[in-house]
Amino acid sequence: MKPNKDKQHLPSYRPISLLSCLGKLLKKIIKQRLMLGLERRNILPEHQAGFRPRKSTIHNIVRLERYAQNQLRRARPRRYYILFDIKAAFDSVWHDDSMNDIPTHTEHGLFADDTVLWTSANTMTCLSSRLQQSEDAFESWCKSWKLKLQPTKTEMIHFTIHPRKTYKHPVEVKCDNTIIKPLDHTRYLGVIIDKRLNWRRHLNHIETKIAPRIGVLRYPLRTA
Repeated sequence: MKPNKDKQHLPSYRPISLLSCLGKLLKKIIKQRLMLGLERRNILPEHQAGFRPRKSTIHNIVRLERYAQNQLRRARPRRYYILFDIKAAFDSVWHDDSMNDIPTHTEHGLFADDTVLWTSANTMTCLSSRLQQSEDAFESWCKSWKLKLQPTKTEMIHFTIHPRKTYKHPVEVKCDNTIIKPLDHTRYLGVIIDKRLNWRRHLNHIETKIAPRIGVLRYPLRTA
């Protein structure tokens, strides 16, 4: 079951496929042959790291972090990032089309259905225009693949060393007619990233998560 979901709601559950040993072996053979052909022909997007040999979530996290670090060292160009959430991506995707039409001035990172787009510009007006153009192109691409974005879970972030600085014309992007505003922090591939890129929120999250387990490990020492 998915975390923090309604037990009475069927989509809250992740189905499990129980294959026979022969089926699992055949699946592995077919997957290896398919991946070999895809990699040799460079069919998969360069920055798609999901389910590929010698690639993992770390590749995309580090890539995004490097772009963000470069941004923090320079006042301009300003760069904003949009992290999209696709509703039931694996159940809805249309397999008879291909990915294209993403604007050339837009960088992107892919891990399975986790997608982040970012672009930069010297002025906030130009930046807003580019971001909206990129969002519209991605939304159009999703529709062509029979996918639906979830605006309520789609987030935007701007990395800065001046978190309290305000802009006369702040960046706002529309996603499926819903306005997306920059947040102080976001989660990407399991890592919490804050706008100052100091990792405190993620470290606090990990500390809170492991504290009960550390207590269990310490208990035998107290009773010894």
